[in-house]
Formats: sequence, C-alpha cells, structure tokens
Amino acid sequence: MKRQVVATIAGGLVLFVLQALTGLALGPIDIEMPPGIVPWTLLSNVLIAGVLAWLARRSAWAGWPLAAALFAVGYGMGQANSLIEAHVFNIFPRPGLLRQIAVYSIVPALLFAPIMVWLTGRWSTPAGPPADWPARSAASWVARFAACCVAYLLLYFAAGTIIFPYVQEFYERLTLPAASTVILLQLLVRGPIFTASGLLIIRMIPAARREHALMVAVAMLVLAGVAPLIIPNPFFPETVRWVHMMEVVPSNFLFGFITGWLLGGSREPHGARVAAAAA
Repeated sequence: MKRQVVATIAGGLVLFVLQALTGLALGPIDIEMPPGIVPWTLLSNVLIAGVLAWLARRSAWAGWPLAAALFAVGYGMGQANSLIEAHVFNIFPRPGLLRQIAVYSIVPALLFAPIMVWLTGRWSTPAGPPADWPARSAASWVARFAACCVAYLLLYFAAGTIIFPYVQEFYERLTLPAASTVILLQLLVRGPIFTASGLLIIRMIPAARREHALMVAVAMLVLAGVAPLIIPNPFFPETVRWVHMMEVVPSNFLFGFITGWLLGGSREPHGARVAAAAA
C-alpha cells in the first residue's frame, strides 16, 4: 500500500515535470490556455499515475514489456482516443493543432511509462505467474471483441442523447460530421481501441473475471473520463466540459465492466486456480 501511494504521488509529479520539459524543448503551443490550469493538471496526473501504478503492481509482466503495456493502455485510453474524436468533431480551431498536441502528449507518455515501472518496483520482478489465457475459439474471441465494440457504440449514443440538450448550443456552432461518420468512428476506431486496451489489461494481470471487469472499468473511468476532462481547456466552455464528464464517467465505467467481463478470465479467483493446479 505504501509503495502504491508513493508511486502515485511521485508519478504524478514526474509526469508534470516531463510535460513541462517537453514544452520547454519544443516551444509553447500556439493557443491561449485558461487560467488556473496547473493544480488541475497535477490532479489529473496523479490520477493517471495511480491507475498505472495499480495495474503495474498487479501485473505478471515486468521491465520493458510492462512499460510498453502501460504506455499503450495510458495513451490509448487517454489522449489518443480523445484526440481522434476531437479532430473528427472539428473541435480544434486551426489546422496543424492536432499534430502539435499529439507530439506534446506522446513524448511525456513514452518517457513516463518506464519510470512508472521503476517506481512500482516492477523493472525486473513481476507480481506473479503469468495470467491464464482463457481457452476460447478464434470465433468466440472475435464475437466477444465485436460485442464490446457494439456495446461502446450503444453506450456512447445513449449517454450522448441524455446530455445533448445541455451542449446543443455549443455544437451547433461547429461543423459536425455526418451521423454515419460518427457511427463508423465509434464502432470501427474508438471502440476497438478501447476494447484492445482493456484486453491488454486482462492479458497482463492474473485475475478472476469480476476483477478484470473492475480493473478495466476503473481504467476507463479515470484514463478516458476524469483525467482528461478535469483539466480546463481552451476548446470546451466550462459548462460543456463538466457536462461531458457527467456523460463519459458512468458510460465508460459500464463499458469497461462489460469489456472486462466478456474478455476476462475464469469466474474463479486466480489464486484458487493456481492452488488447484499445484494440488
């Protein structure tokens, strides 16, 4: 528990320093940031570090494979998927801003992943034996993966429909994509990225199905919901930002739970299966 707390706080501070150094090295982004952003950025970074530390300490992987997995989960669930949607919805006010923000976000994320492995003591020592890969046919895996993507699409539109009256005025000012484009984006791009990130969590951590469901749900809630939206930004008015948080937090948690349950391991606790095999 102590190591988790230390890795969470230290990791949040390290991520903030990496972001600042990236800005110094590459120069400031040409866009006016809202005031009071630093405390919220620190809080967001601590939340990200907490989730990644939790996953690392439970993982059966170590070293560079674990660092690569933490980067893929953290950046895939977080910045990458958010940037894709923001680009398609024409949130960015000028061309080239997407590329600039992507570079400024991916550099700290790449450097941060191996540091988190070191902070959690998993550079050379895994948490335990490898996770059992559920014995399913290729058709079953494909069907389950596709079901997760469909679930994301349905939850996305259900949550969006509920909050739309509160953000309608803002989005009416933008050039929005066609409904078919939005459907294909969620079903074939963002849904699969989220699902693959959840599957990676399941693969790296030995756990029962309900534990996998909870892990993926919490990761989705924090990395793809609270952490990116808790920071004030120049693209969303405050009311729109908070409404979107109320939208994505419950829908992402539910989607993550469904993904972890459909793709996760046995119903039995992992320790019970290991003990039974050794008996």
